[in-house]
Amino acid sequence: MPTIRVVRNLVVYLAISMGLRAHAGPPPSVDPSHTHGWLRSAQARLHELGITSVTYERRLIDNEDLLESDLPAAVAATLANLPDRPDWADHLRSRRLVDVDTLGILPVAVDVQGQTALVEYTEKPVSFISNAPVSKIKRKWGLNALAEEEGAPWDPHALASLDAALGLLTPTELDIITDLSSIVRSMVDPDPEDGAAGKYFGGGTDSLNHVEIYNSAFKGAEQVFVGPASAPMPSVTGTILHEFGHAFAARPARYLEARHMLAVEEFEERRLVQAARSHRLDRLRGQLNHMGSGTSFSSSSSYRKKRELYQREMEVYDNEHDALSRRSDVLHRQVELIEALGTPGPIVHTYARIPGVLEGPTEYGRTDAGESFAEAFAWWHEDPEGYRRAYPEAAAWFERGGHIAALKQALAAIDMLSR
Repeated sequence: MPTIRVVRNLVVYLAISMGLRAHAGPPPSVDPSHTHGWLRSAQARLHELGITSVTYERRLIDNEDLLESDLPAAVAATLANLPDRPDWADHLRSRRLVDVDTLGILPVAVDVQGQTALVEYTEKPVSFISNAPVSKIKRKWGLNALAEEEGAPWDPHALASLDAALGLLTPTELDIITDLSSIVRSMVDPDPEDGAAGKYFGGGTDSLNHVEIYNSAFKGAEQVFVGPASAPMPSVTGTILHEFGHAFAARPARYLEARHMLAVEEFEERRLVQAARSHRLDRLRGQLNHMGSGTSFSSSSSYRKKRELYQREMEVYDNEHDALSRRSDVLHRQVELIEALGTPGPIVHTYARIPGVLEGPTEYGRTDAGESFAEAFAWWHEDPEGYRRAYPEAAAWFERGGHIAALKQALAAIDMLSR
């Protein structure tokens, strides 16, 4: 049996943002003349995992009959190197790029559900390269900026990953991403202990509202992909979608923060005008007191006019005082709501009510509700059929636009509060 450079247990989930990737290097190579050996190894591995059958090209193949099957060598090699299934999951995903002699680099997708492995394979060679320059990708999607650090360029592979991710978004989702101040290719994670492959930075100011994709996201990207084998995409597309999911979930908080900052600026301007009005009233009051101290002036026309001016100014002052008091209450409520929207936020909160979603959909997704949503957002976009098989209720929620409805409801509530 030829040596195949595949490392087991390193590609359980390919959409995660925490950099769980295969080792760096070219795709493993497979010689089709050794198919029978790979079938024997695949049969043994499936038995270890408790998988009793394989579905391939709409045919159900019992594991006991695998040696007599016509599974291609690339499929057999991928099955032979399936990672372990987590204790908490009934499903398992593997997306491998395999270098097959004479055929090129081919995608093999395996989705395990229960005791059955669903295999999708195509002999159409894969190449994840974008020939478009950064400026064209930026114009195509209406992005504010694509920034890069030294040693972390937007090279053809990175641009292909980004282009694929943006192409999967709905118009509403895309509006949120085009509102980002920038999408940055970054050299290193500023907090390397968390092992992240990317991060979303949110905040009320534009400078804080951006996504960073780290070099670690590209480790082992030559060996894996995301999506179905019929429409494979670069593995980094999953990382980018994950961070887009965070940006989507943070939209209500960012929207409220932006509204709050503008409201605070307006409040301060009005407060300064009110302070100036108070000084004018003090001067008028002093003038009236001085004029009224003599009987000859207290009934004069100039006195009456100044008193009328004072009364009008005082009425404006009182009305503005009441308005500023109400506005101050609104600002305080906004601050309270900003804190409430921070973690996990209304969109994630709605998602978390779907039965079973917080148990996955990936190992990293089990960290908290926010990461679970980001992982689900990525998986749903890159491979809706696969996600539907694993999480039918959550898939139905995404399909009917549940996350978008939650967003619109949150924004409407913020608008109502800000009046």
